[in-house]
Amino acid sequence: MLALGVLMEPRNTKRFLMWFATLYTGITLVAMKGKVGKAMGFLNCVSMALLPPGDGAVVRFIYGMASVMRVLRATEMLWTPSFFEERGVAFSLKFAFLYHDLRKATPLANDDVALSEAIVHTRRSLAALVGSIAALHALPDRAPAVLRFVLGALRSWAVLAFVEACYALHLAAFGIQSPVCFDKPLESRTLAEFWNSRWNLAIKSQLSNVFYKPFAEMGHKAVGQWCTFVASAALHICPFLYLGGSRQAILKTAAFFVAQPTLMLVESKLKLSGPGWISACFFGTAPLFIGPLCSFFASLSLLRSVHGLTRRGSRTVEIFPV
Repeated sequence: MLALGVLMEPRNTKRFLMWFATLYTGITLVAMKGKVGKAMGFLNCVSMALLPPGDGAVVRFIYGMASVMRVLRATEMLWTPSFFEERGVAFSLKFAFLYHDLRKATPLANDDVALSEAIVHTRRSLAALVGSIAALHALPDRAPAVLRFVLGALRSWAVLAFVEACYALHLAAFGIQSPVCFDKPLESRTLAEFWNSRWNLAIKSQLSNVFYKPFAEMGHKAVGQWCTFVASAALHICPFLYLGGSRQAILKTAAFFVAQPTLMLVESKLKLSGPGWISACFFGTAPLFIGPLCSFFASLSLLRSVHGLTRRGSRTVEIFPV
């Protein structure tokens, strides 16, 4: 994060360092005993989410989203304060700054071997990413649309693979085995199985800990489920807020996530399942999420330039097409 910010806006290095110091201080205070300190630490994290550093929209978005995730972690720590007080500040900082739940982490059997393998995997993923970008860049103007689509799909896969490899390398450096995040989501037979057991399990666990479990423990599981999806909607709306999206895009994104618990309720009542039901749910609601997102990113000239617009002659070659 710090290296990315400094590379994009070196003049704001001090502000990025202040961001890290504020978040680290906030998490440290939340991990310690004392209600006043915990409240001050939590407000530190919230302030960084409301006022992320950086001049450019993209940098503010990156640091803002990172701050929002730390706010969620700090909230989890406030729900079970004694657990983190007993384990100390070092454990709490690792918990707050890792994507997956450190409480459920599996230690690596051989740290050195796993770290070496993670480095090799990251290098290969980077090579695949560079190769896919180069292939798109070298594609002639009259190339078939199918070929452009295939190369674009490969490029998208390479981006995701590289991000995943970098995170696995990050975990290996901490001596932690990389957990499964997407557990074969296409094999889901119900919407509840898709959201609860297969899709983005790291974020699902985090939102569940903060918004679902407190209500479930009070016997209000339905309320907890609705709150979780509303929180997920807010999380996905953040890019529009940081980067300046339209009200229509925000409303459609919110509608997509609000529709999910409604469909899950119908599914439960009518005992619906199978590929046909899953397809109907996603083909019926996905345009509410994907449409505004694609249109929004396509309209951001700043983001497009950061994502690799280069010029070759008189025409623009889009390395990261939306």
